[in-house]
Amino acid sequence: MNNEELNYEEMQVYETLKGYLKNNSLLSKSDAIDYVYQHLKANSNINKNKIFLILQSLVKKGKIIIGTKLIKDNILDVPLRKNIFDNIRKNPGININELENLLNIGSNQVLLHLDNLERFKFIKSIRIGNQKAYYMFDLDPTCFETYFYLRKEKIKRIIGLLKNSNAQSGLSPTRMSKQLNMHYNTIRKYLNILTEIGIIKLFAGNNQKRYFLDHKKYNEKLDVIKNYSKQIRSNIVQEFVLAF
Repeated sequence: MNNEELNYEEMQVYETLKGYLKNNSLLSKSDAIDYVYQHLKANSNINKNKIFLILQSLVKKGKIIIGTKLIKDNILDVPLRKNIFDNIRKNPGININELENLLNIGSNQVLLHLDNLERFKFIKSIRIGNQKAYYMFDLDPTCFETYFYLRKEKIKRIIGLLKNSNAQSGLSPTRMSKQLNMHYNTIRKYLNILTEIGIIKLFAGNNQKRYFLDHKKYNEKLDVIKNYSKQIRSNIVQEFVLAF
């Protein structure tokens, strides 16, 4: 936990709540307020109303959840939850189905732990297409949306073709479909995605659409992913980077 996120009074209350939870099965707001007040009133000017406001702040900052025994300091004590967190850290953009298959557990278990990790701001999720992708909370998900899609084999092939094509003329969807032996609609689907995430450009002229790789934006996004792979020392992300 990053103590700098809490001011002095918030830290006092938070540390006192740890003692409360040792003897209680869940955090009841009214009981917790009484407990904290009794323990702090002798050495502080804090009152019950102030404690109430601090509890609200601690919930907002992702330090406690009312009605549970969980606090941010112990959220990773559960081995399975820690395993899920580590897999998200090492493989940004992973989805629920991938976690289920990787850890050989059911969706209800995965969803429960993901919910707790999100509520305590260890991770965050974004919806990409019809899937939810998970990332570390403090990461910018915009570049990792690129990572999410570039993991797909068909997109890798499209990018490879565009990288090796004539930068002056670009490629049409029809030509790409023939060269890659890939259905035209599939090509169009992924070209639209790559255009939306900003790594290819579309030129429409002479009644024909042609696509170009935006090398600058493409390399910028890859650099972010490269730096992240160095920070976490993830073989999965490093292998991905090497493939490009």
